[in-house]
Amino acid sequence: MTTALFIGRFAPSHKGHIDVVMQLLDSYDRVVIGIGSCYEIGSSRYPLLAIFREKMLLLSIAERGGDLSRIKVVYLEDYPNFDEWLKDVLEICKKYNVTHFITGNREEILDVLLERKIHLPFQFINPELTSNFSHHATELRNAIKNGDFQKVKHIASYGTLMLMGNVDGLNGIRMAVENSGRVFNVGRQTVDLIFTIQEKEVSPSNEAYYKTYVLCGYRPKDKEDYPNYLGLVGDMINKFESPIDAVLRALKQRTGIEAKVEMNTTEPTIITLKSDNGPILADLKFLEFYTDKEQSGKHGGSSQAFHININGDRKMFDNILKNGRLGFMPAYEALKIGLAYQQTEMLQDALNKLKHYA
Repeated sequence: MTTALFIGRFAPSHKGHIDVVMQLLDSYDRVVIGIGSCYEIGSSRYPLLAIFREKMLLLSIAERGGDLSRIKVVYLEDYPNFDEWLKDVLEICKKYNVTHFITGNREEILDVLLERKIHLPFQFINPELTSNFSHHATELRNAIKNGDFQKVKHIASYGTLMLMGNVDGLNGIRMAVENSGRVFNVGRQTVDLIFTIQEKEVSPSNEAYYKTYVLCGYRPKDKEDYPNYLGLVGDMINKFESPIDAVLRALKQRTGIEAKVEMNTTEPTIITLKSDNGPILADLKFLEFYTDKEQSGKHGGSSQAFHININGDRKMFDNILKNGRLGFMPAYEALKIGLAYQQTEMLQDALNKLKHYA
């Protein structure tokens, strides 16, 4: 089996990126796409969160008829030096049996390998040598900044155009190009999940309303950070893992509730949840990323928060949750008690976006 590894920032993806992926799908059995600089944002070079860059890529590939089942996306973080970055790349190559390395980054990758006389056990292919598309993501970002929609339309991939408005991308890129966007804290990167259920209830005056419950529980007393505090579902993001995979993994590990991604070419992501009553289709919405040096704990870092909200009976998860520490608590009660880290703010932000909240 042949496997091509294509690494880039894709910030955001343009037609040239998609041309390369389509050629790779024609030439190789499997394509691994490495989303580089996955914890960089807020500057002219890093204008969009990696989860949105991935969605733009996948939607663009699907629109061109590409087989997404033959594509694996991995997340790559930046390091202060080339050797640490190369170590991660080689780990990916070994894990996925990479046979061909695809990169047009001569200055930062190819020339460095040549200068250090590092010989790697796969073939290097520079896609820019055969590409008919001469534009780069820098031009696309500048076109957005300058309000040149015709140029944006000419350069941007289909998924970039379709999703940009859904993820506040245009304004985010303008801010980032001016180096005025928010950035991640250095340290352990995590995910948090606000999982709410809205139950229909009837007031004493016989009026129907929705009462909101949130999935949470008390942290163990021996926790290093925020012992015995109320907490949401969350965990650190593993190496090469996407935040979406991380948050759904955390949900299963912390509660037993399983969730499957059905479509990740949209925002929100469409998932299926397993409940005691059967499968439930739901939206996994990106809420925000949170950075607060005073509340990030001893390990530092930032959190990417997601929100699942469903209407129904919270008892539909009783059997799954019965042996765990977490359960559904009235949301107003959780806010009154307060949660660990910035989770009180996360919960309030999620509730503010609901149409009915009590």
